[in-house]
Amino acid sequence: MVSSRQAWTQARTPAQPLTPKELFATAFWANSTRLVAKMAAALERDDEATRYRELARKIADAFVAAYVDEQGRIQGDTQACYATALEIGILDGLREKRAIEHLLAAVRTHDGRLSTGIHGTKRLLLALSANGQANLAYKIAMNPEFPSYRHMIDCGATTIWERFDGWRKDLGFNPDIMNDFSHVGLSGAGEWIWRMIVGLNPDESQPGYKHFVIHPRPVSGLSSVKARYESVRGEFRVAWEIDRDKFTLDVLIPPNTTASVYVPSAHPESILESGKPALQSPGVDGLPPVEGTAGFRIAAGHYRFESAVAGLAP
Repeated sequence: MVSSRQAWTQARTPAQPLTPKELFATAFWANSTRLVAKMAAALERDDEATRYRELARKIADAFVAAYVDEQGRIQGDTQACYATALEIGILDGLREKRAIEHLLAAVRTHDGRLSTGIHGTKRLLLALSANGQANLAYKIAMNPEFPSYRHMIDCGATTIWERFDGWRKDLGFNPDIMNDFSHVGLSGAGEWIWRMIVGLNPDESQPGYKHFVIHPRPVSGLSSVKARYESVRGEFRVAWEIDRDKFTLDVLIPPNTTASVYVPSAHPESILESGKPALQSPGVDGLPPVEGTAGFRIAAGHYRFESAVAGLAP
């Protein structure tokens, strides 16, 4: 008779290549140092901000010299190593472009499924969405096959688990230690939902929530999103909906705050705000387009943008 532990051992997928620990450590050191530099700048401690920015640059240069070749291939060749370097922003232009290609290849190697853990999963979703692969990120997260967030949901999860295989319909509970069913580790997907799917991001160049960037990345298979955020300056609301080839974006910006809004559109010149051409609407000014969107700077208030999109109907 096979025990539960033996059954789990037999059913597990082969061990995946590991991202080198020293690579993770160096990348996180660079990221932490950049965060300190940003905090120092926000506090107007300019000498410290300059010192930590320079240190962060040196760490990033050392990372590239130690772990990245001229073709953008990173030591370990895993989804996590590429996603981490891309999301933190360590690579230069050419290496970054090639690293994106290697990341996509690493996803294909695993048949469109993730091979990341608590550090790499959110960065995989963020890096893909930020580099024109929002549909792929959503498909990975919602893959019905293990490992994925959809797999957790299909198994009855109402919270985020510590392990993607914390419970399986054919085997029951995973007998290994560290099998929490309400755990912070993999909940970084929430950041991806806010920053990429909802598209709500504070502008780091203007601390104190003075200015927000609203850049939703709608995905095929998802028809609507609604979210609100209580900031120190008041409530933000973002809601978008896709109906056939029509994209509608509702935003509420609190008093004494501004936002840059990027509206997906196949025809930017035809975007409406509250039923009139967007640039004729009070409080709306134009911004340069980004990633196939039309950009607008808006003052506090409620706005309703409408645009034509293609290929996103659920």
